[in-house]
Amino acid sequence: MNIEDLPSEVLSQVTQEAIKRGLMPPPDGYDDDGQPLWSLEAVAAFYGHTPDEGKALLDKFNLDHPELSGYIDPCKVNRIN
Repeated sequence: MNIEDLPSEVLSQVTQEAIKRGLMPPPDGYDDDGQPLWSLEAVAAFYGHTPDEGKALLDKFNLDHPELSGYIDPCKVNRIN
């Protein structure tokens, strides 16, 4: 099963539980459809990396997983003020 196959309610519950347990930061933005998103800077900081280190890790991820390349796009985040 792929994450895309999960019903949105289940994915939302899993995400909220991960945030509650401190496994991921709370979202700091949303996409054009109102779905929560995380900025590269927020995720990098949460895991103890600088934004540049986070970008390098994202670039490596995209090279290592071309089938998911573009799935994580930092330019698609609308910031929550």
